[in-house]
Amino acid sequence: MVTADGIEECRKACGGHGYLSCSGLPELFTSYLQSPTVEGDNHMLPQQVIRVLLKLVQAVQQQPQQQNTNLDKIWEIFLVDGYMRLEHASWIELNVLQYLSIVRPNAVALVDARDFSDFRLKSVLGRYDGNVYPYIMEAAQKDPLNAVEPGPPYEVALKRLVKGGVGVYSGTASRL
Repeated sequence: MVTADGIEECRKACGGHGYLSCSGLPELFTSYLQSPTVEGDNHMLPQQVIRVLLKLVQAVQQQPQQQNTNLDKIWEIFLVDGYMRLEHASWIELNVLQYLSIVRPNAVALVDARDFSDFRLKSVLGRYDGNVYPYIMEAAQKDPLNAVEPGPPYEVALKRLVKGGVGVYSGTASRL
């Protein structure tokens, strides 16, 4: 589930824009998240998960206390593959903020080096030309919900609230 966690972190890093369907992140998250559960009956899955969790709880209770974070998992991968030594991991952990300030100005160029096309990304947020906001607006205008002015839900649910005439606020118009 490291990939799903990474997608969720990206969505959070984008703030409110990460929730937009035109960001591509909701579709990416939902299409990926189902992958681990596609096979098998959904009634069997909880039973298997509970069995595994109980075994893990028992194993953890028998071992001395240790903390395992995502960063630890990443260090482990690099250590096992021989890309760094143990002393490098502790040195990097102490200096991570300094290196983030070095990487940040080059982050877009580092991502662009992968040469993903805008078509392949399916996201207005990661556009090659950097014109995010005009394309967010364009995507909103193309959304079927916005095809009718001011939109079907307005007449049904909001018009009475805005014009006044709901409950104790009957006769009081909205100041919006």
